[in-house]
Amino acid sequence: MSAARVALGAVGLAGFALHAMNHVRRGHPSEVLWACNAGSLLVAGGALAGAPRLIAVGACWLAYGVPLWLLDLATGGKLVPTTFGTHALGPVVAAYALYELGWPRGAWATAWIASLALLAASRLLGDREANVNLVFRVAEGWEGRFRSHPRYVAMLWLGSGAVYFTLEALVTLLPALG
Repeated sequence: MSAARVALGAVGLAGFALHAMNHVRRGHPSEVLWACNAGSLLVAGGALAGAPRLIAVGACWLAYGVPLWLLDLATGGKLVPTTFGTHALGPVVAAYALYELGWPRGAWATAWIASLALLAASRLLGDREANVNLVFRVAEGWEGRFRSHPRYVAMLWLGSGAVYFTLEALVTLLPALG
């Protein structure tokens, strides 16, 4: 077990915990279910446990979610300072841990199927107003482009699968990870 990987996993877990506590403190505990937050938790836990598939699933969720988070910020979304504990630390922990442990083949499919459970949990436990993982309505500002919420969610889910597959294809090209 690599001491550096474990230490980085612990730092990642602390970053997640700080952000999660901020959501709870602000009265929005269901926002812990955003894919980036959940992905960051999987990455940190996987790094601590030496579980490359868990890390890869979290990395996939982060690879899809972080660009969407950046788009949200660029279009006027609110920046919560503790969010860097998931959106910045998560990818760093994932990159280091996967460099050390390697990328497990087929992890993209695991991430894709597991994201259905995350969507279901977001719908079951989530707050309509927060619209975590966009399970209640089309994202604000996109309603004119997507009049059907089920089609919108299907498009996002299919798009996430394409991102996960592409990430795995690119990562496995790297000799140290493939």
